[in-house]
Amino acid sequence: MYLEEYQKLSTFGDWINYLNRDHENFYEMTREVSSHYWPEENGYDYLGNIAGLPKFDELLTKLTYTEVLEKDDKHKDSSEAKLDVSHGYKLGFDKLNHVQGLEQITDLLGMENCDVTIHVQQPSQICKLHMDNITSYFHHVTDVADEFSTQEFDHKMRQPKGSKPLYRLFVALDDWHPGQSWLWGETPWIGYKKGDVVNFQWRAVPHGTCNFGWHIRPMLRLTGFLQDESIVTRTNQQWSIDL
Repeated sequence: MYLEEYQKLSTFGDWINYLNRDHENFYEMTREVSSHYWPEENGYDYLGNIAGLPKFDELLTKLTYTEVLEKDDKHKDSSEAKLDVSHGYKLGFDKLNHVQGLEQITDLLGMENCDVTIHVQQPSQICKLHMDNITSYFHHVTDVADEFSTQEFDHKMRQPKGSKPLYRLFVALDDWHPGQSWLWGETPWIGYKKGDVVNFQWRAVPHGTCNFGWHIRPMLRLTGFLQDESIVTRTNQQWSIDL
């Protein structure tokens, strides 16, 4: 049912409007419309490491951000929010939005029109299994949203036809601690080191996180376009760069 409706969307604006409809099961809808990707893609690709990141507490003193979402994400559409409430799910981490001060990292990675957020998952917080649709990016980077809205929709890439691919990278802002767990598709991500960078296959993979340990889990999320896509295609040539 969902896939048939999805295939009828003609513009990127139609897709955003479709996401805002009241679907009977938001998770199943997003899972179904990505069925052409899942499960062929890996959950994530390890790219390399950014050396020299300060301790997270020190890093926070150098940053600014315009809002902190702690329990609920106001950018959810109504059908997703309704589904969350029915199961008792909340946001699952403290979300620092519109972060400024990390341009050195985004420049190192060659990111443009980048939306920068930090997810701080506290002990006992759980982020439910879900699919990403990058809608928060278009809430934050409105000039790109305006440019995209009337363009022809690419149902596989989930963005306008012919536009540069949107990427979502994660950078660990602290070493992994026992009790912290990511699951991307069927692939767990644990044991990472501070500064590790991964390319998340956001179009393809159901994922979630939890923290049943004793340390906070800070993670940098970067969404945007890449000046040089070789940084994500050279996955067999892991790199290390200094901040």
